[in-house]
Amino acid sequence: MLWEGQKGFTLVEVVVALLLLSIVTVVVVQIYNSGFFAIALGGKKTEAVYEVQALLERAILSPEAELGADAREDTLTISFQLESGEEKELSVKGYFITKESSEKFGANNRGVSATVFVPIGLEDD
Repeated sequence: MLWEGQKGFTLVEVVVALLLLSIVTVVVVQIYNSGFFAIALGGKKTEAVYEVQALLERAILSPEAELGADAREDTLTISFQLESGEEKELSVKGYFITKESSEKFGANNRGVSATVFVPIGLEDD
């Protein structure tokens, strides 16, 4: 019961305001958590990419030490058409090296992998 000239909020208004404030707070916290998770996952992906890059660079610089189960010798053939319409092929001997990151991440528990071709020389025709 309000007295004459007295101003204030009713209990129902206060409860509704607290309910709205709590809903907004929960939404903001969930947005913050999902953003934080995305940043952390992006960081793990970046670290895995750098790890694979370092492994591949090491393998390219010292191929004798790195040749093994993860490297296979092959020939890379590139076909292209000259302006005259003649087709030309270029074959390069070398080997493919595949490296994978040791770090697994995400809901699917996947990692990063990359394959490079390291040329040895042109193939004789």
